[in-house]
Amino acid sequence: MTGAVERVDPEVDGWNWNTVGHVLRYQIARGFCEPGDTVLDVACGVGYGCEILASACQLVIGIDKSDEALDRAMKRYNHDRISYLQIDLNEVQR
Repeated sequence: MTGAVERVDPEVDGWNWNTVGHVLRYQIARGFCEPGDTVLDVACGVGYGCEILASACQLVIGIDKSDEALDRAMKRYNHDRISYLQIDLNEVQR
């Protein structure tokens, strides 16, 4: 995928069309969440999407393969309704 962005970070990238599109997709997904739901955010990156989802559900589990991204997520977007796990899904066996 030429031109694909690996990671979006509003604090680093600022508010450009790519960032706005990412946040908008999380806000749309939030509309499908119910207060008692547990949501899995695969490739959660720096965690801003987990925070958006957590505002509408009971628990968000954010997973990412990047320790660096998860460190930022835990510093910026960490509260009792979000749990982060470091997992590389390319390494998971069936």
